[in-house]
Amino acid sequence: MQDSVMIQKFSEVWRALKNESVRGSVIIAAAEIEDQLEELLKNRFLLCCESSDSLFDGGNAPVGTMSSKIELAYRTGCIGPQLRKSLHILRKLRNDFAHLSQEISFDTQSVKDRTRNLLKLNSDFVELIWTGTRDDIFSVAGITEPPKCEDYFSDMLKNAGYRHTFEIWASAVAGSLAEKCSEIERLEVVGDA
Repeated sequence: MQDSVMIQKFSEVWRALKNESVRGSVIIAAAEIEDQLEELLKNRFLLCCESSDSLFDGGNAPVGTMSSKIELAYRTGCIGPQLRKSLHILRKLRNDFAHLSQEISFDTQSVKDRTRNLLKLNSDFVELIWTGTRDDIFSVAGITEPPKCEDYFSDMLKNAGYRHTFEIWASAVAGSLAEKCSEIERLEVVGDA
């Protein structure tokens, strides 16, 4: 049985992120998700008949930044408001890791705050993932009777850590966007005026 597009992309991104440095993990997660957004938009828009797509390619491309891709994906109905907010948080995290010259990690307070905000926006996802994997993770660690879980959000951050939780979220978003890329309907020309 063949894995779905979502599972394949999740696995691909997950493997890539866990082998990276902390800085590399955040930057690669953002790059992968930005690539998926671009693919989603290209699959939504009218076909480009040129060898280079001027909307996305080149220094002055109108849809050349992650921010513009997020906004356009939202405004064309490709993503919802919650994912839009989440992706802007991811973009800011990426900028912090890419542009700050001082040492930065998931122990840095601003990174913890952004990660917490990202997870709060996606609390349903956190609960779904954590309820499905929590016992297995404790079992792999040799803990047969894990502590009682009262709050999935805090429990996941405490037991899986900020980085691991972030990487799971980013891999799932990349997988979800890859799935949307294969399902999105292309716009059609309505008529020439």
